[in-house]
Amino acid sequence: MKSTTILLLLAVTASMTMADDALIELHERFLNDEQMEAFHRHLRWNSWYQGLRGGHGGHQDDQQGWHGRGGGQGERGGGGGGGLTSTESTVIDALLDNRDDIRRSVTPVYHNGDFVGTLANTTSHNPTVTGHLQSHVHQMKALVDSGRSVRRRDPLYRELLDRRGQIAMSITNQLNGVSVLQTSSDDCTAALIRDHSETVTGFVERGRAEVRANHPVPAECF
Repeated sequence: MKSTTILLLLAVTASMTMADDALIELHERFLNDEQMEAFHRHLRWNSWYQGLRGGHGGHQDDQQGWHGRGGGQGERGGGGGGGLTSTESTVIDALLDNRDDIRRSVTPVYHNGDFVGTLANTTSHNPTVTGHLQSHVHQMKALVDSGRSVRRRDPLYRELLDRRGQIAMSITNQLNGVSVLQTSSDDCTAALIRDHSETVTGFVERGRAEVRANHPVPAECF
């Protein structure tokens, strides 16, 4: 089955540095011509969108772990606020309930000798769990793009989402799971990507006990 690659640029500032251009070249290695055209289309749109919004998205504190409250009908914090929709929560609960069927590896990514992010591969032999993994990644991308937040009580997540404009992300749906490449030219943001990847691995290994925990902001951000 042919994998489907979707390049998802979370948000970028209107002016890009040379380091950002280098990271674009890094992502180009993972994309064909059609996907690169979509990448640049996302880049132009997100630059305009961030300028329109002044670089900020809406937030509400999430004091309930993954599950925030508020927002629209039938949702937990939907409609552009904080927290998760009921659909997003259901997928996360299913993944936690079936974490023994999940395998995950994280590889550090370097550019010109500098650490810039991670490549995470998360898979399952269970087709239902595979579908949940793929759905979850795309749901969380949509959450970030919409300016929503989750786990605001967790310092790591709060800082990571506040820096969403400095992250580039590529998602590849695989036959048995999903691969996610995340990079940043900013040292703090790259460290946040690293620690977030490790935290997600902890969710797989330790389940809800890890979900209930808070996680510190890395030293690179101070």
